[in-house]
Parts: sequence; structure tokens; C-alpha cells
Amino acid sequence: MRLTLQQIDKLVDLIPKAFTLADYRMFLDDELGITLDNIAPDGTYEKRILKSIEFLNSEPGGRGDELLHALKVKTTNVAAQKLLSQIARHDYVSPTRDADDAIMMGKLAFVNRSGLRKLLIDFYSPDDFTSHVLQIRGESVSGKSHSWNLIRHIALKRSNAKPVRIKLDRLDSGDPVSLMSHIRLNLNLSEEGWPLLPDDPQDTQAAKQLASWFHGKMATIEEPIWLVIDDLNGPKPTPETKELIEHLAVLVDTHKPDNLWLVLVGFERQITDDVGRHMLEDEAFAPEHADVKAFFKMLGKSYDQELEEAALDALADKALKSIGPPLDHKKLQTLSHNIERMTQKIQSAGGFP
Repeated sequence: MRLTLQQIDKLVDLIPKAFTLADYRMFLDDELGITLDNIAPDGTYEKRILKSIEFLNSEPGGRGDELLHALKVKTTNVAAQKLLSQIARHDYVSPTRDADDAIMMGKLAFVNRSGLRKLLIDFYSPDDFTSHVLQIRGESVSGKSHSWNLIRHIALKRSNAKPVRIKLDRLDSGDPVSLMSHIRLNLNLSEEGWPLLPDDPQDTQAAKQLASWFHGKMATIEEPIWLVIDDLNGPKPTPETKELIEHLAVLVDTHKPDNLWLVLVGFERQITDDVGRHMLEDEAFAPEHADVKAFFKMLGKSYDQELEEAALDALADKALKSIGPPLDHKKLQTLSHNIERMTQKIQSAGGFP
């Protein structure tokens, strides 16, 4: 099995912490039958490790799996063992080694969405003028909700933020009280000051009172949180809930709390407040043949392989087989599963033939 460029980087960082140069030289000779001084006779320890791994990777079929197995057997450090397991599992796969460009997160594939990737950089690397609110819109079948996978990944890998997702379709009720109750619980906010609400949860005053309560709580959030509210274009949210969402977006965008960023998925209402002009916006589109083709091209790059156009077309055709227009949710899910199954086979083989 060939290792990805990203896996190689992690091993180059790990090996010096687990082996001295003399021990690593002996390890390669005893366990893998190669002589470090022949492959990499000079250079820093890290450069010699890199050359040794590149040599193993270049052998027929790649010997990356042998290296990982031998390292796990010979390494007694618990932290190193855990990291080796993560490396073997492909924590994420990126053609550039950069977490922003990840195309696989665990076993989940993420196709295209270059615009969303760029906008999320503003979330983890903000300035005084960057909005803390992102709106993701798109047609009914466009993969908007699938955005969560990339958002969660970037939050954890880039900002050390806690990603929190609330799917309105899964709540018992779509009224503003139900939504704010879930926000309070998920963000671990104190119930102190919770408003005395009207008997009718759809009363227009409820949204304003709950927004006012939240305004007083934003500054108490102690850890960075990326809050994603999904299914806003579904049947569940009431008009009053949408009014509450608008209040929350304006509050977060205006005050830019130190530890809170808000993502609204499927919120089609235009926010009329002047502040709304500065909110980040992304448009989701269902993947097409060119997007799937680009995915496999980037997967090849993660193994330092350049694929011919004909091979890329064949891979995209295979993933899209029997998935013709019009695209619906079931077909979109089937496409994702096809890409993921194909990718897992390629990973098991250590790259493309």
C-alpha cells in the first residue's frame, strides 16, 4: 500500500519522537530489510526518514502498510500507538496536505464547494470586520446539509472550536421556544433570566424575548463554538422561528462575540438589517460530472499521482452510473455512497493502479 503525502508528513514528525537515529536504522534493517545509509546517506534525521519512506512507497504496490504495521509492533509509547492508528485510518485526505482542502474526512467524501472552503477561512482566521454569520443557500437537492461535514472538520482541525449542529427536522416542535431551548442546552448556557413567555409559543413576542435573553448570554460562552442551524428551508420552522433566526443572526453579526460563530443552512429569507449586508453567503449546487472528475483528480494528487483525462472520465462515469437527471435526495445519497466505496477501494490498494 502506498501512503498519501499527508500520511508521510505525519510519520516524518512521529518517528524521531519514537526512535533515535541508531534505533531507526536498526528498525529498517531488521523489520523491512532496507539499509538507511544506502537510501539516504546524508541530510538531517527528518530528511533521511522522508527518503526512506519515499523509497518504500516507490516499491511495487507500495510498502506503506508494512511500515505502519512494523512501527506499531515496535513502538511501546501509547501516544505514538494512537497516532499510528489515526494515520492508518486516514483521519482526512487532502491533495495539498492542508485541512482546508480535505476531500475525505474519515470515510466521508466531500466534493467541490471551493466557495465554502474559502468562506470558512474567515471563520477561523477573522479580523475585526469579518462576519461571524454564514448563510448557506441552494436548491432543494444541492447538498446544503452535507456542508456540515466540512464545517465540522474545519472547526476541529483549524480553529479548535466545538462544532454544534441543530437539525430543526429532528426537533419535536419547530416553534421558537423549542429551538432556543436546544440552543441553550447545546451551548451549556445558564437558564438564569429565561423569559416568562406567552402561553402561545407562536406569539410574535416570544421571538423577541428569546433573542433578548440570548443577547445577554452570548458573552458568557467560554469556549469557541461554531453553531450550525440546519433545515431552515424545511416544513418544521414556524414564521416566528424564522423571525427568531433573523434576530440571532443580526445579534451575532453586530456584536461578534469572542466565542460564537453562526451558520444558517437553508435560510432563504433576506435579512433586511444593514448589518445583514456583511454576512457571509454560500450557494450550494448538486455535484456534476466535472465535480466528480475533479474529486478523483485530487485523490490522485494525494498519492502524488497524475491521472490521465480518460481515466478520470471513466471514474466519474462509474460513480454517476444509473444516476441520471432529475437529481433527487436518494440519487444524491447514492452518488455519495458510490464515491466513498470507490475511494475506500483505492485507499485499500494504496492509490491508483
